This record gives sequence, C-alpha cells and structure tokens, in this order.
Amino acid sequence: MRELDSNMEIGNEAKMEIETKVRVLLVDDSPEQRREMMTAIADPHLEIVEADSGQVGLDLLRSGDFAVVLIDVRMPGMSGFELAERIRLLEPGRIVPVIFITSTKPPESYMRKGYSLGAVDFLSFPVVPEIVRAKVKVFVDIFHKKEFLARQADLLEEKVRERTAELNYRNTVTKIITDNTASGMFMLDEEKRITFMNPAAEWALGYSFSEVQGGSIHPFVHPPGLENNPCPGSECPLEKALAANLPVQNLAEIFHHKTGRPLHVSCAVAPVATENKAAGQAGTVLEFQDVTEHKKAEDKLAWSEDRYRRLFETAQDGILILDAKEGRILDVNPFLMRILGYSHQELLGKELWEIGLFGDIKANREAFQKLKDQGYVRYDNLPLQTKGGLKREVEFVSNMYSVKSEAVIQCNIRDVTERKLTEEALRVSEADLRQSQKVEALGKLSGGIAHDFNNLLTAINGYSDLCLSLPNVEGAMYDYLSEIFKAGKRAADLTHQLLAFSRKQVLEPKILDMTDVVKEVITLLQRLIGDNIRVTSILDPQLWLIRADPAQMNQVLLNLAINARDALPHGGEITIRTQNFDADGRDGHGPVHTPIQCVVLSITDNGTGMKDVVKDRIFDPFFTTKDFGKGSGMGLAMVEGIVRQSGGRITVESMPEKGSTFKIYFPRVEGTAKKHVTTMAIRVDQIQRTETVLLAEDDPMVRSFVRTALEIHGYKVLEAEDGEKAIELAETHQGAIHILLTDILMPGMNGRRLSELFKKAHPEAPVLFMSGYTDEVIVDQGLLEEGSFFIQKPFAPAQLIKFLKEVLDGNLQHA
Repeated sequence: MRELDSNMEIGNEAKMEIETKVRVLLVDDSPEQRREMMTAIADPHLEIVEADSGQVGLDLLRSGDFAVVLIDVRMPGMSGFELAERIRLLEPGRIVPVIFITSTKPPESYMRKGYSLGAVDFLSFPVVPEIVRAKVKVFVDIFHKKEFLARQADLLEEKVRERTAELNYRNTVTKIITDNTASGMFMLDEEKRITFMNPAAEWALGYSFSEVQGGSIHPFVHPPGLENNPCPGSECPLEKALAANLPVQNLAEIFHHKTGRPLHVSCAVAPVATENKAAGQAGTVLEFQDVTEHKKAEDKLAWSEDRYRRLFETAQDGILILDAKEGRILDVNPFLMRILGYSHQELLGKELWEIGLFGDIKANREAFQKLKDQGYVRYDNLPLQTKGGLKREVEFVSNMYSVKSEAVIQCNIRDVTERKLTEEALRVSEADLRQSQKVEALGKLSGGIAHDFNNLLTAINGYSDLCLSLPNVEGAMYDYLSEIFKAGKRAADLTHQLLAFSRKQVLEPKILDMTDVVKEVITLLQRLIGDNIRVTSILDPQLWLIRADPAQMNQVLLNLAINARDALPHGGEITIRTQNFDADGRDGHGPVHTPIQCVVLSITDNGTGMKDVVKDRIFDPFFTTKDFGKGSGMGLAMVEGIVRQSGGRITVESMPEKGSTFKIYFPRVEGTAKKHVTTMAIRVDQIQRTETVLLAEDDPMVRSFVRTALEIHGYKVLEAEDGEKAIELAETHQGAIHILLTDILMPGMNGRRLSELFKKAHPEAPVLFMSGYTDEVIVDQGLLEEGSFFIQKPFAPAQLIKFLKEVLDGNLQHA
C-alpha cells in the first residue's frame, strides 16, 4: 500500500510539471468584484475564466472542466442559486464544487438554500486573499487527484484486458495440446467400463467413441473370433493390471484395429482416486502408445543426432538425459535450465538426487532402480524445486532407451504451473456459476409452476379427501384413494419446500415474541427428538419483538431440531436459546450486514459436527450427507429461504466432533406481540350452514371442487368463472350474499378489484381470498393488502370449511 501511495505522489509531481493550467470559473456581473476576486485568487498555476452572467457561466461549464466555480448570489437574469441548480443537471455523475459570493455576510436562510443546492462554501466581500486562495487550492488539488485517478483507472482497465487475452490464449493452447496428444487414452469407471476415448485412440484403433462407450476394454481391443488372438480374457495382462487397481507403466500389449490388424502398444494404467480416499477409487486412466512407431522414432533419432540436437535445444519443454547405469546427468536442454535456474555446468555429471531438483519427491537409488526395471515413469503433477527454492508444477515423463548400445533415460518435463492456476481458477468459476444457475433455475421453476400446480393439487387432494369421507367407500377403493391423497399431500409438501427455499411462499407475518414461540414448540420437540436426547432452553424473558410468520417459525425450529437430532446418533443435548443482540452492547459477535439491534435464536448440539467442505454447502438445495433415500437435502435450504424472506440472516458454526450452532438474526421491531388463541376443536362433519357464498374462480376443476365441498355442508353457492360474472351475480341475486370467496389472480378483473366492487354493494359481507400464486406475484404486485383473510392453495375441504366458519362467525382475527 505504501508503494502504491509513493507511486501516486510521484505521478502527481510529474503531472504538476507538465500539465496545463487548471481552470477556475468566476461568475459575477460586477467588474469591480471580479477584479478584487481575481487579485485574491492570483496564482501562476491557475487560469481564471470570467463570466459576467449566469448564462455565460453555464455555457462555459458545458464546454469544459473547471476545478471550482465561484458564483455571485445576486445577479440579474439568472441568479447564483438558479445557476447552481442548473450546474447539478449538466450531466449524470459530474460534480462541480460551487462557492457562493455575497456582498455582505450571508444570512442563515441564504446559507441553508446554498448548501441544499450543492454549495461547498460562502465568501463575502471584502475578501481575505489568503483564505480565498486556500479554499480554491483545496478544490484544485481534488481536481488533480480526480484526473490522476481517471488515468490510473484507464491503465488498470488496459491491464485487465491484456491479462484476460493472455489467459484465453493459454486456455486455447492447453485444449489444443490435450486434443492433439499422440497417446491414445481411455477413461474407465470403477466397474472398468469405457467412459472416455480421445481422438488419438479413435484414430489408432478405427473405432469411434460412440461404438465403445459403456463397454469393457478387453472385448474391444481383443475381439473374439479373430485368428491369432494373443490371449483369452482370463490371461489378458491388461485385464490383470486393471483388476489389481495399481499403477502400471510400460505394459506390453497387443491391441487390434477395427479391421483386425494387430497393434503392438505400450500401456500405462493409472487408478484415479476420489478426493475422499476412504470412498475408494473413482476410475482408471489407460494410456497406450504404438511401440513399433515409437521404436522407429527412437532409431531415427539415434541416426539423426544433429536434427535431434536442434530439437533438443529449441524444445519448449524441459529435457533431461540420464545415464541409466548410475543416474548421472548427461545433458539438459536450455529450456529446463531457464526454469530451474541452474547452469549447464552445475547439472552436468551430477547424480539426480544430488542437485535438489526433487525437493518434494523422495528420489533415491531404490527409486532409480525401479525406474530402470520398468523403463517408464510418469508424474502428472510433480512439484520441482528451483535453485532459488521456488516450486514449479510440471508433468514429468521418463523413458529408457538405447543410444549406440548405451542405455539412457530421457525425462521430458513440461511446466504446467500457469495452466494449473488457470484450470483451478476456471474450476472455481465454473463451480460458482453452476451453483448460481442451479439456485436461480430452481427459484424460477418453483415460482413459475406454483399456481398451476397448486390448483391441480387443490382438486386432486380435495376430491380424494371428499371421496374418503363418503360412508360407502371401503376395501380396495378406500386404499386406492388413500394412496392418491398421500401422494398429493407429499406433492404439496414438496411445493411448499421449494417455495420456502426460493423465498416465494405467501407469509402471514405477525409481531412475535420468539420466547413464546419456543415455549409452544419445545414440548412437541421433546416427543419428536426422542428420549436419548435432552432438549433444554435458555429464554430471555425481556426479549425484543420480531415480525415473522408464526407457522414458518415453528417450521424453522422443527427443521433445525431434527437436523441436530441426526447429528446425535448416540444421544446428547440440544440447547435452544433466545437473546437480544446489540452491536453497541457487550456482545461484539454477529454476522456481517446484521441490523444494529436484533433478536438471536440459536440451536446448539454437542453432536458430530461438520467439516468445512460440508459446512460450506449446508444450505445448498438437495445437498445431503444422508444415505440415498433418507433425506431430500431441502430441510436447511428451506430454513434459509424462510429466514431470508422474513428479513433475517442465518449462520452456522461447527467443527468435527465439536457439535454445531445455528444462529438466526431477526431485526427488532416495535409494537405489541399478538398472542395465539387456541379455539375449541370443531368436527367438520358437524358443521352445517345456510349462508350464501359468492364463489369466483377461473380454474374449472378448483371451482367445481370448492362448490361441492361447500354444498355438502349446506352452503348455497353462486358460481362465477371470472370477476365480471361475479359482479353480475352480486347485482342480480335476490337475497343476501354473506361472503365472497375469490381467487386473487383471474383473467380480466383480479380478486382485489372484485372485492372492492363487491364491498360497495355488500359492505357487511367479509371477503376470503385464495390463490396458488407466490408471494412475489401477490404481495409485490399489491394484489393482497395486509390484514386480508387468505387461504393458500392447495387446501383440504376441512381446512376450507373451518376457515370459512371462523370468518363468518367473526372468530378469526385479521393477520
């Protein structure tokens, strides 16, 4: 940072020497005052531009930049205040400092108005030259710094463009090298089935990847029925090497071309482990080369030493030649010397393990003997150490061959440090992009299908519920209907989870005391959690109030408690705590971006805890550490969605075997908590009413179901497929209409407009809204006012009948 500051200071000094004069604009209709002010400002580094009116000053400002503008307040035509206001509207983002000039000390009203128009100061005649120059100098310095920062921004942008172009070029080169490698390559899964085949393998064997995908390697390279087949499957060296799940190099084999032509190849088998070694092997990489062509190339290289030397000297990969008997360095090419920082003399004649090249690799005589025995060694990620102690990531391949009857080892070393960094950056970027796309797509999907899906579930669940309540339904028919109802209920629960995750469900927020919420839920939690886990609470009796949906808060507590229970397979303790949090108080801890005052709900367990790799993904949708079929991975994602939609924030602290603590921060609100009043249970089959209900619903299935459910319980139903038809029925019906039951979003007239028109004719009748749309559509578009009666689709017949009865009887308070 000090280096950057010094560079800026040097840049400022150089700029001051070569730049043109900075301009200052003086706008005053009085020549005498202008002369006095110019005398006071006089500075050889400044150019003072005069304007005798507000309009002239405004025209000058449109044509160029000024460090500061001095404006007389009282001028004929355009006053100083009017000019200052127009200066603010010149162009977005442009800020011009304004200093007002008055003939006498300005009254307080002038100063308030001037500062409101963007003024930075006032000067009154007679002026003190030293003060005037000091104030002008402040804004001249600021002007210099703005110009310097603008130039620095341009330079930085150019550097970014250059670096981006460089990375794109390197990525392209890397892909070209990978696609054009001469070695044939296969990737096999854990069951040794082919999952990848590179172009070199396709060309060498005559098969396309689509022909061999999913098959095993042996029948492919040794197809049955060919004459002189070198070995049956049970004796195939390649099959044995694959079965051993160990690295194998230089494995001699005979593959067969699609035409039946045999190919003598040298294979390398490399098992690929998973990131979690305990999870086992992820697959196997099989690389093969045509040994015949390779030997021909080596012979040709031996007889063409001059041409080989040119290639050796100009190669852009490191090449190291070793004596196969003692491991002494016979030759090293310039590229490798530049990478490692050694001279030719420092390397020549030394044994490989003497020079410290392999600072992170245990290179000794035993390993060298293994290299001689196998004749081939490959490292895809070998960290070499330079003379200066720096680490370089390289791909290292060693082959042993004969040159004029002498055995030598050639080590090809490719510097992949930059490529590894680029690949890692690309991997992280792609992972972030996939995660954001997954979250965005899931949010859009859940919001987009909610209405239609909830309408369908309303009809499916409602009719199945009605059928199950019929007295003559029994046997297989009852079982079938029960399964339909269970499936519909699970679908409704899943929709609810998706909406909670995407923060688009309709909430019914109330002013709450979280201590009361915990007290209501904790007894249920103890029964749900089990006897081997102790549930304790530490509740603040003076807890501040929050605004949230009580049902959703119950869901949050249940989900977090169940998550804690799963982390306690052998029992333990779960502690639920409520407390006030004040950033100015004693508690200095808390998440970033939390309000200054908020209520903290924490759930702590002393269970197995989590590693960082799990903790980082704990709120991802569909992420779960449970076995397949034992968890959807939506529980904590739903909790986070509810918390965020309620204006809060959730954090997690956890370490393996140290337990976990989830903390939820809710903003504090003022008001009075609304106590939940438990009403007496009502048996739906005992409810029989005689009121008239005006039903407005555009979906015919939902409309038919609701009408049927209401008529079963004695209600008289006036049915309308849209708002216009509902108004017509309300105007023409002879008799009272006791309640309007309407969908919120309908073609033409929406439910809110319908309720307004209906209330004019029936002011005493309540309105009950229903919808399958999400909070984003209903609340954000202003279609549902706070305090309205609302029932969310899908709903059961009993739920609708009870809700309707409570609204008509006046027992249900507005939300």
